[in-house]
Amino acid sequence: MIDMRGLIPLFLVSLLVTAGLQVVSASGTNYYSASSNDHGAYVYFTSLISDFEALYDQVLAENDSALNVSSRLYGITNSTYETLIVYSSIGINDKVLSLASEFQKLGECSFYVSSGSLSFRRGMEEGDYVSARNALLLMETGLSSCREAVNSISSVELVGENNESLRFDVTGLSSKLDGVEDLIGEYRRALDAAEVPSNFSVFISKESPMVLDNVTIFGYAPNMSSVLLVVNGTLYTPELGNGTFRLVYSFPRTGTYEIYAVGVNSSGSFRSNVLLVNVTRIPTRIIAEESRGEAVTVSGYLLDYWSRGVDRVPLKLVVGGEAYPLVTDPEGFFNATVNVSSEVNATVLFAGTSLYAPSNVTLLLLPAKLRPTIRLFYEGGSVKAGDTVTITGTVTPDLSIPLVIYVDDSPYTTITARGDFSFQVQLGEGTHEVYAYFPGSDELQASGSNVIQITAAPISYTTRILLLLAFLLLAGLGYKFLTREKVQPAVEEVAGERPVEAEFGEAPPDVLGAYRVVYRFLRRLYSLPGSITPREMLSRLRGEPFYNDLEKLTVMHERGLYARMRFGISEALGAVKRASRVIITAIVRDEL
Repeated sequence: MIDMRGLIPLFLVSLLVTAGLQVVSASGTNYYSASSNDHGAYVYFTSLISDFEALYDQVLAENDSALNVSSRLYGITNSTYETLIVYSSIGINDKVLSLASEFQKLGECSFYVSSGSLSFRRGMEEGDYVSARNALLLMETGLSSCREAVNSISSVELVGENNESLRFDVTGLSSKLDGVEDLIGEYRRALDAAEVPSNFSVFISKESPMVLDNVTIFGYAPNMSSVLLVVNGTLYTPELGNGTFRLVYSFPRTGTYEIYAVGVNSSGSFRSNVLLVNVTRIPTRIIAEESRGEAVTVSGYLLDYWSRGVDRVPLKLVVGGEAYPLVTDPEGFFNATVNVSSEVNATVLFAGTSLYAPSNVTLLLLPAKLRPTIRLFYEGGSVKAGDTVTITGTVTPDLSIPLVIYVDDSPYTTITARGDFSFQVQLGEGTHEVYAYFPGSDELQASGSNVIQITAAPISYTTRILLLLAFLLLAGLGYKFLTREKVQPAVEEVAGERPVEAEFGEAPPDVLGAYRVVYRFLRRLYSLPGSITPREMLSRLRGEPFYNDLEKLTVMHERGLYARMRFGISEALGAVKRASRVIITAIVRDEL
């Protein structure tokens, strides 16, 4: 994993942004809602903990290659933090960002420990005890910072794929740091035994420290009962023991400082050598990126040496000769929207302050992206569960783009659309939401369609059985009417009609018989009086879903009975079909 540093900017966001990233339209509609969890971050940082454990195995074995390993790990953790901070505006979990910051600190302090260990061993081999003591101080500083970082990492609680709590196991790493503390103790005892200070002298752990940076001022004080340190005329009392002294100090301002020590013993007062220390401003760096949407936005962070945001300082964005003044927020963040019609270089400038050194960064800006408009249309109303539904749509401008079709926030299919288009979906029971999403490209920004709601009614197997039985019944009835050879005299049973015997060959009884079946059925179904006439029944049932068929059947009945109209075979079949539809519709109604 240590060799994957170059891949971090390519995959890290996709791995870690699983902690809550969503695709959202300009109107605020979530087009893809992934469950928010930190599983990717947990896997990634757990692997880093294993890498640090392996590093400290090499440090404890006093392996010279530990320095190269720690350097690469420091690069990985630094790149991780910088990558995440750049993309923090698109939904990176704050816990993940904070975690990346702690791992960056762990990478830096581990580098101090491994480099201090190597420098100590070389100093002891060469008899350069001043360098060896300086390296020992570097290891002590690094160990203290590493313990703080590991404690912070152990306190972070993440959310797993199943909403479970995830915590990092730092037991092994803490044990390795305990071993480093023991190693520092061995180094100190070896140095005290080998070092024979012959004169009263003072040294500093960093020759050119930064303002506000912690440094250690130390020295040798053989036979001194007390020691005072003088920094630009101000007196400080250092720790004194075993013929050495030390003081942790940070310089409040830039400039040149004069440092020396004054010691006292039974023989009198003595003054050490004088150090002239040049204190510099804190280095800064700018991390910036371009975001191309309907407008072009330049955003980023101004960070100090420790990757902390530099707050409330002025910046300048220069684009094609035009300058845009900026001010960082408390986190060091800045952003600006600019007009860009063609490719152009943009430079973000920080002039520096009394504490912070200047910095700048240049990036290439491209023109804003066009957002395509996607509209979906459906006018079919409710459908049956399992039916295939056709939805139409339009894309403007007239460009060919891939569209991901979502049903209930889950990808259903992918189509290529240009201008007018259509697609089909098959829906289960219930109310469903269908929409299209374009993920964006180098030339076009992401866009989502409107949301279509479609209700799919459940399948009624009881209704299907009733339909089958009704069709079989009426088919048999129609067959009986159409195939009988002779019409027997029959008395008309429909109210309001005078009893008439049907005459052979005049009004075919298949039409009249079909109507009589419907008449008797509807009278019983709706509890209508026996005296109700066909026209009264038709008026009473106006608005029913079978009304049109009943009206046409009633007219045929009247023509056959009163006008003695003769009907052909196709008209007779039509009457039977209408009678069937009336009965079936009356039974199943909205299930049809």
